[in-house]
Amino acid sequence: MSKLLSNKVLDRLVLELDVQSHIEELKASDMKVIEFICDQLNCNLDYFFIPCRRRECVDSRHLVSLYLRKNRRYTLTTIGQILCPDKKDHTSVLHSIKTAQNLIDTDENYRTIYSLAVQATTISFTALKYKPCTN
Repeated sequence: MSKLLSNKVLDRLVLELDVQSHIEELKASDMKVIEFICDQLNCNLDYFFIPCRRRECVDSRHLVSLYLRKNRRYTLTTIGQILCPDKKDHTSVLHSIKTAQNLIDTDENYRTIYSLAVQATTISFTALKYKPCTN
């Protein structure tokens, strides 16, 4: 029952923050990377842009932060505005990047997902459909 209430609260936040218009403002290539990472980690794309603390959403934001900083060379402030327009400042993004690097260094799943996201910028995203083993 509490999970249902949680989803209702998250859906209300999505409506209040107008997530869909925020998604439309992003560059197509950046949005494809975000969609790819969210898909791989089973994160609802609408929940990605709100302050949702579900593990899959948090980890997705960490990997996207690292990607945008290393490969797109966005500033920390810009990344914060992309990820959560009202809530993230540069220090949150810096922490997120360090956490993502730690995840990549210690977990093969995250390393594979991140490397595929980086490779996907030069090849077709449709060719990449990696899903980690859940055993």
